[in-house]
Amino acid sequence: MSKISKRSTILMPTAEEDRAITAAAKSDPDAQPHAKAIEWYQSKPCVVVREV
Repeated sequence: MSKISKRSTILMPTAEEDRAITAAAKSDPDAQPHAKAIEWYQSKPCVVVREV
């Protein structure tokens, strides 16, 4: 009989954490932003958007 595995927990950043992550990403000179919005949607089709 197989064991039932636990599901992974997805931890969403708080609004404050998200702002800090975004600021750090924008300050990184090696980071390349997506040129067009369509590139974002093609690369991240399963992103869950949280309403604030």
